[in-house]
Amino acid sequence: MKKAIVTVTLGLILTACASHEDVRPGADGVHYVSIAASDAKSASREAIKQAQSYCDSHQQGMYVVDEDNFYEGTMTQDQYETHKTIANVASAAGTALWVFGDGKVDDAGGVAAIAGGIYGASLEDPYVTTLSFQCK
Repeated sequence: MKKAIVTVTLGLILTACASHEDVRPGADGVHYVSIAASDAKSASREAIKQAQSYCDSHQQGMYVVDEDNFYEGTMTQDQYETHKTIANVASAAGTALWVFGDGKVDDAGGVAAIAGGIYGASLEDPYVTTLSFQCK
């Protein structure tokens, strides 16, 4: 009896952690999910993760039918990557100055770290992965 309660509880916890909010079920058994992210790998990983979660919730395996990855930003891809690099460098350099500034530049470092983080967060998520999949 104790083992059954633990198994049911564990199942409920794992189901509660599963996320597939962007999955769109298809009537023909081919489902899809479309994810936008700040880089192509993150978009692809999240799409696969949600597809897997969806199939797991139906106690089936996930099989990829098709995967499309593309850039869909308002600025060119090179411009976006440049802006993202500037934000990351400002944040990292600011953090280093903040931590190791020894009282002379730590305030400026803190401002740069925060500004770089805010600027990076304000950039769009232009990389999109659309994944078609089946559960079997």
